[in-house]
This record gives sequence, structure tokens and C-alpha cells, in this order.
Amino acid sequence: MSKPNTEWLFWALVGASIAGWVVFHFSALLACMGECYVDLGSVHGYPIAHLEFDDTRLNTWILAWSQHALLTPGIGIFDANAFYPAPAALAGSEHLLGQAILALPLQVFTDNSVFIYGSMLVASYAVLGFSTAFCVRWLVDSRAIALLASLVAMAMPWRAAELSHLQLLWACWFPLIFCLSLRLLLRQGSWRDSAVLSIVLTLQLLSSYYLAYMITFTLGMTALVVLVRQGIDGPSFAKLAPAALVPYGILAAVSIPYLSRASRGEILVTLDPNKPMAGDHLGNAIHLLFPRLETFWQANFSHESTFLIPASILGLAFLAGGWLRRQKNESTIEEHEHLLRIRMAFWALFFVCTLSLIMMLGSHIEINGRFYRLPSYWASSFLPGFSSLRAPHRWAIVIGTSAPLLAALGAVGIMKSWRIGTPPTQHPIRWVVAVLLTLMVGLNFSWQKLPAVAAFEHSPHRIELYEKLAELPFGPVLEIPWHLNSLRRNPSDTRYMLASTRHWRPILNGFTAHLPPSFFLLNRISQDLPEPPAVKRLTQLTDLRWVVVHWKTLPSSRLRAWQSLASSELREVFRNSEGAIFEVLQDGTNGQWMQALVGGHPRSRTLGGLARDDVSISSHRSGISSLEIRGAFHFMGFQPIDRPIELEIQNFEKKTWPGLDVQSEGLVKLRYAFSDQKDQLIQTGTAFLDADIPPGASIVSPILGAPTHPGSYRLCVDLVQIRNGAPRALPFDPLEVDVQVAGKRSSGKNSLEHLAQAYQEYRAKDLGQNLSRCAQERIDSSPPSAALSH
Repeated sequence: MSKPNTEWLFWALVGASIAGWVVFHFSALLACMGECYVDLGSVHGYPIAHLEFDDTRLNTWILAWSQHALLTPGIGIFDANAFYPAPAALAGSEHLLGQAILALPLQVFTDNSVFIYGSMLVASYAVLGFSTAFCVRWLVDSRAIALLASLVAMAMPWRAAELSHLQLLWACWFPLIFCLSLRLLLRQGSWRDSAVLSIVLTLQLLSSYYLAYMITFTLGMTALVVLVRQGIDGPSFAKLAPAALVPYGILAAVSIPYLSRASRGEILVTLDPNKPMAGDHLGNAIHLLFPRLETFWQANFSHESTFLIPASILGLAFLAGGWLRRQKNESTIEEHEHLLRIRMAFWALFFVCTLSLIMMLGSHIEINGRFYRLPSYWASSFLPGFSSLRAPHRWAIVIGTSAPLLAALGAVGIMKSWRIGTPPTQHPIRWVVAVLLTLMVGLNFSWQKLPAVAAFEHSPHRIELYEKLAELPFGPVLEIPWHLNSLRRNPSDTRYMLASTRHWRPILNGFTAHLPPSFFLLNRISQDLPEPPAVKRLTQLTDLRWVVVHWKTLPSSRLRAWQSLASSELREVFRNSEGAIFEVLQDGTNGQWMQALVGGHPRSRTLGGLARDDVSISSHRSGISSLEIRGAFHFMGFQPIDRPIELEIQNFEKKTWPGLDVQSEGLVKLRYAFSDQKDQLIQTGTAFLDADIPPGASIVSPILGAPTHPGSYRLCVDLVQIRNGAPRALPFDPLEVDVQVAGKRSSGKNSLEHLAQAYQEYRAKDLGQNLSRCAQERIDSSPPSAALSH
């Protein structure tokens, strides 16, 4: 009589265990699904949680937009409703198409964007658990180890570190993709495995570009290990190649908008392979991953973003290597195939983790003052888009996902060495070892419940405001306030984006990794609203229809202007205690410059129709006649807080100077330089005037950001014209004033802050000079003895 098939009981137990862990871990979130997010402030502390909530709301909007575009005929996926009127707006961030496709069935029940986001967040843990269980079950043929590995994979610390990045949490397909690929390479897979691999690889590649590069390197290393140690035959390649070609073909197709924007310079190269980044990247990587042997009641992962590998998991991973070295070839075919896949899996995962550690170091490593190229250098040089990845430390995700698989191989080595699996009455000590092993792994993790926090401000009047907007005729919307400084702008703009999932009107506001050029110009001009000149310029640049004003977050000076507004350009259509909606009245000039604004290609004339030729100067009385700065400049952490300064510019020529455009070439701009009290140059840059300068006197308010160190500085400003991409000084006298800078520097105590500081220093422009123009002219005009004293 044949034994009953109990495999379904095992998978039922795996499902119940995963469900139990998910319910325990996310009990607070599950209790308020659709209204809450994970409380990142309680998990990681502030101020980092402020930035993480921005990412959370951004990803909620991306997921909602991708689903909206997939279900709405005639809407382009990348023509998202934010950053209007910029084209391909979604191509400034991840598109989350893999998650959006999986979550489409939820649209049958609800279109609540927060509910769908929370569902996909929780689902990423469940999928990772099943993916790991499947892989380990096939690799080691042990149900107990597969069940334990699935729970360990969900509890790895890197998951908590990336809670605000849904795209990265969906690395949950990695174990399944790895094992399916290995099965095919070892001739132990079928065409069904090839079909499943094609589907899950497509979903993985469409989840995140970070993960797309990571899984590509993982598959390449796995294939290389098998090729070197075993060889790859034709049938195996025939099953694997189609499974990979279709997903990568789809990835190439959806990458076209990103490549198009990159060709226009709208997606920044964040890590130039030819410019090494200084810093102890090896030390930072080790600190991020360094194992700990703490029990769950000692571990305090709160307020710490870490990718550490628990000591018990790392220890088991090393045991796997030691056990495999002692194994000899088995006699039966089945035993040989079993040992072969364990060996191949170990060496493939070992080299994948080693490569990932090297990738964490960036494009170069510094040894004794010399820089040596690393694999990231070549990847940045030859792989499209790789140089735009801003966080090399995220390669720790590959290590964190591989570690439970390696630990499972170590655990099976212990079980086979002790022959655990026989009845406990015959070998009780072996079962004691198994229990102790399970406890050691389990106690080395932080089994904590994650708290939840409200996703929306539960204000009936705010809801009423957006409901009224949804009833109005369709048209572009600007929400006010639209802050200059990103530390204040990003939280408000991500709330506007989240609110837009209720009405799907185009909005000028937005937040993304790579902002379109038009965004900055429109944002700067909006600071002068509701003044008529600002309204006029915005309507010429866009076909703006509605302005939504929020009373509670407006500065007091602007609040009075909006609440007492009597304008021929704006008409109030709705008001309550939360805010008001104004209609932008049409006058025939609305949107007249919009096509030029978002065209992207170099234009011979500015938005206002002015030539970009050299400015002819006949009177040296022209230039900056006055400079007014109210109060101190400020910064927070490593981030300057941009603010306007007020200039009066005299133009005694007969022609208007070009100053309004998103393309710098030919524009007259403000050049500024911050120096310390000893005239040592600290920071330089140029700022847009955002206005053409006609003959006579003009008041403009360019935006500046100061150094991120408190103290007294000298600010020197003058006018330049951009020619061939470089500033050319105009023959006018500069002005210099003393300014104060205040703020609080980041402590820089943890590895992520070290990386942030290194990245800021890396992005800082080479000053190319030691003195400002004002300091140089003081030296030139000083007597020789005085000049020597400098």
C-alpha cells in the first residue's frame, strides 16, 4: 500500500505559518487598511521618517496611477498627472508596473489607493516567504528547514530598513527566480519551470530598476558558476533562453521613456564612473552588514536603518561551506543530483554575495591614496541607466535575500552530519540539537509588531474641498502652498499627489527622484502668487485652470493676500475653513509658451521670443543697483533651505535682456559666491532671474541656497550671461553683503549618514577658483603692501 501524499499538508502549514507571521507583524496596519501606513516614525525615528513618508506617499501614487493608466483607454502609462505639463512624468521614478499588474484584481473591490498600497506591502512578505520555502524545499529536500527559512527571510533586518520603498520590498521573487534558473541550468527543470520563470522574471524586472540590475547580475553569476563547474548543454540553454528573452524584451520596451529623458539630460548621472567618490565605503558596507548575536528582547532595531546579517544566519552560511568540503560524490543518481544542486547553489550564492558586497563600494576603492576601478565602474560605463542609481548600499538587499538560503544549506549540513530525522526515541540528542538550532535562529531576530499611523488628515472640510474640485470641469490644477525648499515641499506635494488619486486632474505639483526642468521654473514663479504678474506668467507657460489654496499651511503674508483677493485674473468658486478653489480666467494667452516649455530640444529663442545672442553693453551704469536679504539663510542636516533674495537691476540699454527660460544658454543669470570672513571661497553657483529684464529698473527674486555650516559669510553677486554652457561675466560692478547662516548639522553617526555626507561632497561642484569676484577686486584695487597681506 502506497504512502499518502502529504506534500499538500506541508504547504498548508507553510501558508498558515506565513499568514500567522504577517498578521502578527502587521496587526496594526491590517486593523485600519485603507486609512493607515506603517508608522515609520516609531520604526526609524525622526527626521528620517519625514523623508520616508514622502517616499511612501509617492509610491502609493505611482501604484495608483499605473493601475489607472492600465485600466483607462487612451491614457499613456508614463503621462502621469503630476508635474504638468511635463511629458513622460512617470519616468522620473520607478513605475511599479509589476506590482500594479498583480494588484489589478483588487480594483474589483476598491480603488482606495492606500488600501491597495498596504495590500501589496503585506503581500511582498507573503510572496517572499513562499518563494524562499519553494527554493529551500527543492534545494535541501527538508520541509522543516524550508518552513524555518521562509520565516527567517521575512524577518531579515533589511526588510525593516526599506519599509518605505515598496519597489525594493518586492525583491521577494529572488529565491524563486534563482532556483528555477538553477534547475534549468542543471537539467533538472522542465518546460513548465521555463514558463513560470518567464512570468516571475517579468514581474521582477517590472518591479524596480534596482532589482532588475540585481537579479540580472545574480542570474549572470549563477550561469557562470554552473558553466565553469558543470557546463551548460544545448537543451538547458534552449529552456532558459526564451524564459529570459521575453522579460528582458518587455523591460527594454518600458525603458524607452527613461532613455529618452536621459538623452535630454533630465535624468541625472548620479554616480559618474570617471569621478571616484571619497569615503570609507568598505567600512560603511561592513558596518551596514556586520552581524549581531542578540536575543529578540535585547535587539532594538527601532530608530536604526540596518541591513545587518544576524550572527546565527551568518554562522550557518559558513557551516554550509565547511560541510560541503567534506562531502563525496554519492552513489545513486538521485543522491548525486541532490548534492550537485546544493553545491551549485552554495557557490552561486557565495559569489553573488561577494559581488554584491563589491558593488556596495561604488565604482572605485581607495587604497593608499590610489583609486582602483571596481565592477560598478564598468556597469556604469556600459549598462544604460546604471549610473543613475543613487544608492550602492542597496546591493545589501541581495545579500540579505541570499543569506537565508545559505543558512538553509548550513542547517541541512548539520542535520545530515548528526543524521537528524530518525525517530527521536532512537537518537534523542540529535533532536535536541535540532530544537536548539531552531531556537538559536529564532531568538536572534527582532519579532516585533509594527505600529500604524493615519495616512490622511481626517478633515471633513479637506475632503469637501477635493470633492468640489472633482465636480468642476476638467483642467490642470496648482495646489498652494508650493514651497521652494524640498524639505517642506516634498511632504506637501506628496499629499497633493495622494489626494489627486481621488480626482485625477493634472497637477503642477509633484515629487520624484528626477524632476523635469519645467517643474523648477513653475515652482519659482508660483512663489509670487496671487500677484498679477505671476498669474500672467503661469498662464502663459501652462493652460492652468484651477488653483487650490490651503489656508492652514500658507505663510501669514500670503494668507492675507489670498483671503482678500480681488483679481481680474482669478475668480473664487468655492471656499470653506480648509481652503478655497480659484478659477484662472482665460484671456487668449493661456498656454502660449507651453510647447516651448516642455519641448526639450535646444531653441534659438527664449520663451519670450528673445534671441540668445551676446548681450550688447554700451552703458556700464547697468547692473545690480540694490540687494536686499531679510533674515538669515538656513539649512537642515546636509540640505540647504533655498530662499529668495530681492535684487533691483538697472538696464540702460535699448534691448530687453533674456532671463526667462528653462534652457540656460544665452540667459542673463545671477552669479553668487559665499566666502568666509577671510575671503576663502566656500560655495558658488548661478541662479535664474525668471524674468526678462526690459530697459529701466526691474525687481527680481532669484533663489539661493547657502552653505550647510552655521556662521557669518560674505555673499558676492554679479550678473553673467551663459555662453556655450559657461557663465561670462557682464561688465558691471558686483555687490557684496554680509549674511548669516543658521541650522543644525546631521550627527553623521550611522553608516547611511556617512554615505549621505559623502554623496553631498561628491555632488559638490569643483570651485575652480579660490576667491570671489568681490574679493579679487579688493585685492586688485589695494596697494601692493595690502594685497600681499591677503
